[in-house]
Amino acid sequence: MVGKSRDSEIRRMISRHAALEEIMEYAKEDQNMHTLKENGCRLVALGITTPEEWMKIAYE
Repeated sequence: MVGKSRDSEIRRMISRHAALEEIMEYAKEDQNMHTLKENGCRLVALGITTPEEWMKIAYE
C-alpha cells in the first residue's frame, strides 16, 4: 500500500497544477527518485557502462 500513497501524492500535486520543479523535488527527496542522467553517471563512474553506451540509451 506504500506505493499507492506515493502515487496519490504526486497525483494531488499534478491536480493542483504544481510546478514541475516542485514535483521533481518531492520525487527526489521524499521518494528517493533518481533521474536517468544521475543513474547513467553513476553507472559510468562504477565502470558498469561507458559514456558512449549511456548516451546512446539516454538520447536515442
